[in-house]
Amino acid sequence: RSCYDESKRLSETLCATYHRQFGVPVKVVRPFNVFGPGMRLDDGRVIPNLVKAVLNREPFTVYGDGSDTRSYCYISDAVVQVLSVMLGGSDGEAYNVGDETETNLSDLARLAQDVEQNLIVEYVEGVDERRDAPTRRKPDISKILKIAPRPVYNLREGLKRTLRSYRQ
Repeated sequence: RSCYDESKRLSETLCATYHRQFGVPVKVVRPFNVFGPGMRLDDGRVIPNLVKAVLNREPFTVYGDGSDTRSYCYISDAVVQVLSVMLGGSDGEAYNVGDETETNLSDLARLAQDVEQNLIVEYVEGVDERRDAPTRRKPDISKILKIAPRPVYNLREGLKRTLRSYRQ
């Protein structure tokens, strides 16, 4: 997992260096848990796993006790934020793209069951591959809110729209 994090840091460092040394007009966006129609359902992230479970009528697995939190951003809100950075952001700056609403995995599972009544949720404790996963992911979006509107779609509406798109 750390090679993923380090590759993002390296990319941002290269962008900042090229901006400072050569005047390259770069802007960096850092997307946080963007989801919606068209996402790959085999990428291992929680929302694609949830959608795949619903579509295949399989149980949705929550690893651990469900207290880990994430912030989810529907794709159309993320696109507005990215375009806002491209059109109104400052060169050489980085912007977090996302929604600051934090949801723990148990609440996500309950919300999904509310949207999709037949969804079965399974909790699996003590899974080794989770040991280095962060327990909390919540972006600070105060900087991007100076140039972009607040996200419009909450998690419930985003899930409904996403599921509808995969059923069509």
